[in-house]
Amino acid sequence: MAKTPAVGDLAYELLGLAAQKALEPNLATFALLDIDTYHKAALLTLCPFIDYLVVAKPTASLTLFQSAFWHEGTPPGPWAERLRTLDRVLLMETLERLDIRLRDLAERTASPALFDVPDLERPKLWKTLSDAGLEPDRWFVTLHVRQNAYRPLPGGIAHRSIEHLERYEALVHHIIDHQGGQVVLLGDPGMRFPPTLERPGVVPLYRHADSFLAQMLALSACRYMVNTESGPNILGLGYDVPMAMTNYVSLLPIEWAEHHLFLTKRMALGSQWVCDREALDIGLLRRVPDKEVIKLFRRGVIRLDERDASELIAAADWMHRRTAGLKTGKPRPSLFNPDAPPIGQKRQARPTDYRFLGDALAAEKTDKGVAMPTVRSLPDPLAWQAIGEAHQRLVICATQSSGSKMLCNMLKASGVAGAPEEHLYWWIREKTSLQEAVENGTQDGVFGVKVMASYVSMLSRRLGEIGVPCTGGDPFFSIFQNSAWIYLLRRDSLRQAISRFTNRISRAKDIDLYDFSSKDRAVTFDHPTIYAIIHFELDLERLFWDLWFRRHGIAPVVLVYEDICREPALIEQAMVRLGLPATTLPAPETRLESSPLNDWFHDLYRAVEALKDTPPATPAAARAALEATLEAPPRDLPADLIARDLEAAAANLMDHKRRWASPQRPWSFFMADFVPALAELMAWAQTPSRS
Repeated sequence: MAKTPAVGDLAYELLGLAAQKALEPNLATFALLDIDTYHKAALLTLCPFIDYLVVAKPTASLTLFQSAFWHEGTPPGPWAERLRTLDRVLLMETLERLDIRLRDLAERTASPALFDVPDLERPKLWKTLSDAGLEPDRWFVTLHVRQNAYRPLPGGIAHRSIEHLERYEALVHHIIDHQGGQVVLLGDPGMRFPPTLERPGVVPLYRHADSFLAQMLALSACRYMVNTESGPNILGLGYDVPMAMTNYVSLLPIEWAEHHLFLTKRMALGSQWVCDREALDIGLLRRVPDKEVIKLFRRGVIRLDERDASELIAAADWMHRRTAGLKTGKPRPSLFNPDAPPIGQKRQARPTDYRFLGDALAAEKTDKGVAMPTVRSLPDPLAWQAIGEAHQRLVICATQSSGSKMLCNMLKASGVAGAPEEHLYWWIREKTSLQEAVENGTQDGVFGVKVMASYVSMLSRRLGEIGVPCTGGDPFFSIFQNSAWIYLLRRDSLRQAISRFTNRISRAKDIDLYDFSSKDRAVTFDHPTIYAIIHFELDLERLFWDLWFRRHGIAPVVLVYEDICREPALIEQAMVRLGLPATTLPAPETRLESSPLNDWFHDLYRAVEALKDTPPATPAAARAALEATLEAPPRDLPADLIARDLEAAAANLMDHKRRWASPQRPWSFFMADFVPALAELMAWAQTPSRS
């Protein structure tokens, strides 16, 4: 079920369905789709794997069934959740899950083409190609360039679009004059190409209205495809066409596809320009579109430059050599064609790394005169100095689920307190460079950052590894010793523990906790785990911050979550105390963090606590005692969920051995650093010279 923004988005949703059908031929497939353009309707004629097609009226409700990167929010109401959780519903693919299924197919068959061109349509489509200038007895290449007129941004070109068409013009001439091929230009009549491409060998199919099916026939029969980052790359993937993917800013997760070649845009943070593998290694290049990285492109924080014509030509020459001997000129046979060989068992495993242009040329030991930019060292060893050079620094010390996101949003909205987020967390998780973390957190000369107790020790260790001085035994303190400090607490430990518990299980920090959603279905009440979060995690994290502040002589401004929710002016007063300019903050965009599910868990936990010293003798008696202790069942949750949690709470009452143990390991990524650091702080606090 899908409602998608563009034809390429619909194509990868359909590829997920096709891959599932290919691996499980006995499945009966239904597709419920919102078809709002000619291209989407035409695409469906290429999908022999759909058994039943339902075309819906345009409605936003279809987005409830997809998990694509552009989809935000959560489905409203329990009826949608019942549909989503049916065994017969296949939720739409993310790029990562699609990659897994296509890899599986690629290891079982020589050519995992999934889309097809209907046999009855082919003669008419070949005539369209011939009328446009294609010589069918000669091999040809397809080219699609995402031009700047497509979805432009107010401040300039979109990060995925191409500004320098003349570089692709040189590529087209090279393919025709030096490789001896033809070039079919894909796209729509709104595209514009240089007039010099009005020449023999160029097939301007993009000019022909309603030529989508003819373009798909050309794509399925071409020798190779040259594309930029746009929807046709997914269509090429569906036809298993060798592709040179040029001027990309994110990577399709298809590193196993050995006949594809990547050529990314050049990217720069500061003065360092990188591309291809070096951009991937330092975190500027991602496997899937990332909203935060896209924001950096659009804001110009990460600068972009398109590859030279010589580099595009080098990529095309590699593709020409790579595809020598391939049978071209006929559509690649779909796995769903009746004459296609059956899908067998797994054969030789596919590669597990991307092929970039520089790697490919080095492997061939050829020199095409392509100047590939290089970076001799990572920027991190120098980037930490930019934090110390910031005009002012603000550090928010917190613990998970304490309301820090709301506080950071309000401080950022003030315009005078930087852009505090967990920028350094993503650096130590090796998702970003340190330079990127600095630039993301800086606004109007103020660097703002939020840090959780659970990873302070790991952060210090990583900073020490890149050469930060160890003032006072702590590199983290060395950088921020002259900063403004805020310590955020949450008074209600029980509600904080429940919020952390539900967030951890659902793995959805940003879900709307005020609406019933599918995330709630994944969370079952567990008294021992909530108890352990309160008396192990929260207690130790607060102890850590108390000792850490004492050791380094820091007197932070303390804010309490419940207080600032009721009286936001307390934040304004704190900013004045910290020496930040006086300002009036907007009203907070959230209320005291709660949800029907969290309220229910709160009441259940208190009921179990009231009964745990004299537990009933039987599960039935335990449930009856819980129901008698609870004031009233919640009205906002389904009856089956309430019954499930009552059974779980009754089991908790009966199970004495689990009462003091948590089935989950807290902070699994940071445990090895946090516990020794806390022990060292406790030893410091207990020396004879200190009380």
